[in-house]
Amino acid sequence: MRCKMEREKAKMKQVIKIKFVDDFVSSKVVDDNYDHIEKVKIAYGMEILLENLIKTVVIIGLALALGGLKYTLVAILSFAILRFFTFGLHCQSGVMCLLLSVFLDVISPILIKDIYVGTIARSVLMITYIFIIFRYAPADTENHPLVKKEVRKQLKSRAVIVSIIYCLLAIFAKPMWFVNILMLMETYVVISILPVSYKIFRRRYNNYEEFNDEN
Repeated sequence: MRCKMEREKAKMKQVIKIKFVDDFVSSKVVDDNYDHIEKVKIAYGMEILLENLIKTVVIIGLALALGGLKYTLVAILSFAILRFFTFGLHCQSGVMCLLLSVFLDVISPILIKDIYVGTIARSVLMITYIFIIFRYAPADTENHPLVKKEVRKQLKSRAVIVSIIYCLLAIFAKPMWFVNILMLMETYVVISILPVSYKIFRRRYNNYEEFNDEN
């Protein structure tokens, strides 16, 4: 427990990157019921909200400009549903997250939408992904360790169920652009949970092992 508190305090010192958010919370949140860590958490929440708002505006704006809004919406939704259960690597800066999101959600769906992939190839690929997700999901991060074993089990089972649904859609659904984007988004999710990806980006894998609480 003590180790967990020290880790949280250290994280709080570096978590706020947008200065005016920190200044706003420091000047406006004056309630004595909030200690320093609570104020930093509020500022962090505001920062995440602001970053996500900016990212959404940029992504939707670019998608509209390129005539690919429907592709982007399918990409965002299919990625988010599976990612909700698998977790996986996150970018460590807001700018990198924005750039990667533009590529994943706007550019790559447009590039692959007209490619034809045969039924057998789709089946083999998606069944392989089911086994990978069963083996490695959920993959936590340093900032969000999945300490509780029961939570990890629930996330794994739900991730596998979603992956099976995606597999069936990839084999039987139409049109082809929808299937391509669905497979592409699952590919990105699978890459983000692989131990080799964590190793390449020098991130710690199985972060829950740092904690004693396994209940």
